[in-house]
Amino acid sequence: MSSGYHLFCPFCGYEKFLSHGSGMLFFKVYEETLKAAKTGEQGENIKRFFEEHPDGVINANLIMTQCENCGEYWSVKNLSTYIPKSKKSTPSDGRNLVFMRHSNTMQTTQNNENYLSEEVLDDYYDLVEQYPHSCEYCHGKLKILNDNIQDMKALICPYCKTKLIKTPVEWD
Repeated sequence: MSSGYHLFCPFCGYEKFLSHGSGMLFFKVYEETLKAAKTGEQGENIKRFFEEHPDGVINANLIMTQCENCGEYWSVKNLSTYIPKSKKSTPSDGRNLVFMRHSNTMQTTQNNENYLSEEVLDDYYDLVEQYPHSCEYCHGKLKILNDNIQDMKALICPYCKTKLIKTPVEWD
């Protein structure tokens, strides 16, 4: 299951859709993200991470963010990197372990890869680096918005500073 918000400013007409998660396409999104990470398309730091930690994982889920400088909203891939806490605690039996949102169980694909829910990621992996996202407009730092009522209530238009109308959306 994925979720998101349609944001609309009733004053100036600003409109944006923010996505959170990847839904049923997660497996494809993860494989594409991992390939891009290992070839350097996600940056040299992530490429080097996978060279140094072949058992590492990357969070490929979409997250909702806001620029701390200009206030613009973005949906971006998380891209944080993780390593196993210990070989004993990893439930993958040596197979590649990756994770997805909104699943309380571990699933195995045809490629014999396990997909662990993001909710239990901390049980098996340690965060190595949270990816430093930047705004496409002004290059300011993006802060991650939590998908909760408090964060969503506080959203204002980046242009006219009017409170945004937020319509929740869920799919697959």
